[in-house]
Amino acid sequence: MKTCRLKKTFSGNQTGYGETETLAEGAVATLSDPLAEIALKEGWAEPESPIPVITATARGVLTPEAIEARETKVTAPAETKPAAPAAKKGKK
Repeated sequence: MKTCRLKKTFSGNQTGYGETETLAEGAVATLSDPLAEIALKEGWAEPESPIPVITATARGVLTPEAIEARETKVTAPAETKPAAPAAKKGKK
């Protein structure tokens, strides 16, 4: 199943047999894989982005500086290897 934004009104059937349904232009519809393949190939639909694009926050527009200053930024650890090897256990 693929979510698509319909660019043109057309009739289709999700299963490929039986009665068709009319799909309206401008609607966002979840189409079966075979129907989505045809609609995309013919230019009747375009894929709908599954991830919403965030353009603003409640406080204002996100800027590159604001993104870099965020608290959840991943940073490298101060030390990646131990300073000295651990003592070995057992007989010498």
